[in-house]
Amino acid sequence: MKRVIHSKKLLYSVSIYGLLYFLLFAFPIIISGFDPNHFVAGSTEMITVFIAALIFIFGAAYSWVHQKIGGLIICFWHFIVWVFSLFIWPEAGMILVLILPMLYVGVFLIRNWYKNNKEQYQDEVLSTKLLLQILVINYAVIYLLIVFANVFPNLLGWKLNTNVDDLATWGYNSTLGISLIITFILFITGFILSWKSQFVAGILFILWYLIIAILIFMFPEFANSGPSLFSGLVILVQGILYIQLEKKPQLFIKSK
Repeated sequence: MKRVIHSKKLLYSVSIYGLLYFLLFAFPIIISGFDPNHFVAGSTEMITVFIAALIFIFGAAYSWVHQKIGGLIICFWHFIVWVFSLFIWPEAGMILVLILPMLYVGVFLIRNWYKNNKEQYQDEVLSTKLLLQILVINYAVIYLLIVFANVFPNLLGWKLNTNVDDLATWGYNSTLGISLIITFILFITGFILSWKSQFVAGILFILWYLIIAILIFMFPEFANSGPSLFSGLVILVQGILYIQLEKKPQLFIKSK
């Protein structure tokens, strides 16, 4: 018998978040008449904040109609906020922390849709694998965005001052440069293997996080340009869950 997975708590949480988002970000822009002189940020920042708010509000509303599409829109919004934060919004670190819970809400909405509409995902282990794969896709997209926006340009010297110490620290043939190339290969390999061997992928993700942690302590300047200890934690947790799922799948089966 098909078991329906209810998502009312997820839908209520995303709706409350959407309402707060509108009141705190979109509404002040609307009443200002889109005048940057009445807004803290400049016109570009103001427009991008408004666009991001509209995307989320639309995703939150549509999730009541179709959980999968609504969840995908919320995941897309999470990506767009990262893009704006890296290229347009200065000092946006806390924003990236605040949007993380909604990424998980979006992912769970997608997973629940599959559990309700695809019989094979009624199995708890398979649905957990699906959940982790949706998450790792989102993580991979954000990681590649960070790498190509900040890390690789620094390795190639595109964003560096002509300071010799900077060049020595960030050069692709430096200790930091070689280590970052290794971590990139580790992550991509882990991502590819996650579709077939979650155990090996889990080990690679944990190793990736350990190297990132060491690099941050050895090279403090790297913390501002690459994955931080906090953002990297989700990859560490992902690795641990992959290993647990492979070795102890019974942990993910709900008791009746």
